[in-house]
Amino acid sequence: MRQKDFSKKCFYDAVVALCESCDYNDISVKQICKKAGFNRSTFYRCYKTKDDIFTDRIIEVIGEFNQYLMANFGYEKENFVMLFAFLRKQGNIYSIMHKANLDELIKKVCYDNFISDFRVDEYEKVFINNGILAVVFSWYENGMKESDDYMATLLSRYVSVNSLLSTREN
Repeated sequence: MRQKDFSKKCFYDAVVALCESCDYNDISVKQICKKAGFNRSTFYRCYKTKDDIFTDRIIEVIGEFNQYLMANFGYEKENFVMLFAFLRKQGNIYSIMHKANLDELIKKVCYDNFISDFRVDEYEKVFINNGILAVVFSWYENGMKESDDYMATLLSRYVSVNSLLSTREN
């Protein structure tokens, strides 16, 4: 692992650990550096702000999911099953970010880095991104009780209804 990647992992682990006992908004870069065992200059070589720690992690998770899908994008139920299975394994990132009031950051990063792979117009991208994330956020908040298959069935039904509506308008 490259030194910068190692430092970033340490900063992420530090902020996650600090979030367990402190409100994210009260955590300083100084505290993150102390917990990670690095100085502030190392932090600023990696990031501009503490939010960048989570931005990097979301982009990394999206990249991992893209590999998981092996570029087989689409609104098919099977892809949504894989999405929920993947998210179940990544469960702690959302709970930490939600606790830190970073839901809007998640939406923006997902929109900028994931949804662009779908071939739809701008407003449909907004609808799909925010709709999928609203369902995912609610699922996380309810303890991920429902099966991946059940959640995938819901999302594929919602997206297919949207597709039918947009087809009728054209």
